[in-house]
Amino acid sequence: MNKVIIALTAALVLQSSAMASNFDYEATALVGVVFPETDFTVENQLMNGFEMQFNNLAVVGIKPELSVLYSYPTDYRRVEGASTSVTRLGLNGVYDIEANGFTPFVKAGAGYEFLYKHYDGYIDGAFLDAGAGIKVALDSAWDFKVEALYLVKYRDEPNYESNYDNNGIVMAGLTYKFGAEPTPPKEEPKVEAPKPVPAPAPVPAPLDSDKDGVIDPNDKCPNTPTWATVDNDGCPIKRTMRINFPFDSAVISQDEKAEVSEFATFLKKEQYNLHLIGHTDNIGSKAYNQKLSEKRAASVKEALSAEGIDASRMNTSGQGEMAPLKPNDSKANRAFNRRVEVELITPSK
Repeated sequence: MNKVIIALTAALVLQSSAMASNFDYEATALVGVVFPETDFTVENQLMNGFEMQFNNLAVVGIKPELSVLYSYPTDYRRVEGASTSVTRLGLNGVYDIEANGFTPFVKAGAGYEFLYKHYDGYIDGAFLDAGAGIKVALDSAWDFKVEALYLVKYRDEPNYESNYDNNGIVMAGLTYKFGAEPTPPKEEPKVEAPKPVPAPAPVPAPLDSDKDGVIDPNDKCPNTPTWATVDNDGCPIKRTMRINFPFDSAVISQDEKAEVSEFATFLKKEQYNLHLIGHTDNIGSKAYNQKLSEKRAASVKEALSAEGIDASRMNTSGQGEMAPLKPNDSKANRAFNRRVEVELITPSK
């Protein structure tokens, strides 16, 4: 127990800065076991307890804590048939060492214990205690808490070699944090009313010869078609489509059909013509792969036609295994190469 206290105290000294709790109060319900020294008057005791920590009353980081610990009836070691319960009231100072998600702490203080029945020189009296533990955050308001306490009480009893009762207590429980002080609202900076600015002289409107919404000095693509949607540079917006296929198949998968539908929506607004180019991986003969690539291009053309795109706007071809995007040296790369790509063609005016 003493080694644990020393280690946690050292960590406290090395801590450069301890964050203060955002809550005014911490209430903890606990269960545990009391371990008297082996030659002490009573046996081990099951106990429960309650602790209330007052973070809003902290002095130099030390927070007062009130505790009530109740030990259930336990037998006297040397008096047959005799037992007693013990109630302990304590006042401790707690120092939290806040970290990311958990909070080690050390504590020390004093208290008074009351016995239900007195035998074998065991009487009511004051005690000193010291301990350490850790709180693990469950969410913003709840912690799981484990702690160990060492208690010592003086008594003048000739039947024992020592005049001190020594007890160890191990406890665990849940802590609820509440009473957070609201953050004061930030004072809005004062903004002075802008001074009136004289209206500038009228400037002739700049020309936009191709009527695409981008003036001629900024238009990097003059004479764009009137149907085309342009970007900030005045150039027609284009989008690409690449459809991948299963092995040895020209059937468009269900996942790829959504891409075909989206591309059809684009074509209904932008009047590009299309060149659909089919590709394969390198599994199979070149002649077989050439035919398969042509079938894939035709399959995409048929799907776009079903979406309302005029077939006269589309032509198809296949390049077989001759134009892979990636080396055909793995299953993933070969799947990437089994595709149909689209080349957009601006129709002549």
